[in-house]
Amino acid sequence: MTDVFNLAEYIINYPEIYVDNLKLQKLLFYCQAVSLAINKKPIFNNRIEAWDYGPVVPEVYAKYRNGDLGIEKSDAEVKVDPEDLKMADLALDHYGSMSGSKLIQLTHSERPWQDAYKQGRNTEITQQAIQKFYSTIYRYE
Repeated sequence: MTDVFNLAEYIINYPEIYVDNLKLQKLLFYCQAVSLAINKKPIFNNRIEAWDYGPVVPEVYAKYRNGDLGIEKSDAEVKVDPEDLKMADLALDHYGSMSGSKLIQLTHSERPWQDAYKQGRNTEITQQAIQKFYSTIYRYE
């Protein structure tokens, strides 16, 4: 399992994608979704909440909350578990080129965020809900 802050740094430094805090949150969510669907295990254990603009990992949001205009890439070395790296790369290759607004639209159209948000802002989007929904979408052969 990977520390969520290391995964966030990996996403920020991923080649050829622009990342602001809003987009970072959605990409973390989709990394988690891919891992739960394919590997049947979380890539990180932090809580994901249903906020107005989609899924959010509160601790990561707080760290990068001034990154609304983009988060600078760095040369920081990050440690991501090799199996988690495969899952992150699958998610980033698919979702990384999408804009933040497209990712909001996408997460808002999917059951895990919808079901949690109906219960109220900041409700947890559980790993079970994520795995159940995305297991029907993601297949890895």
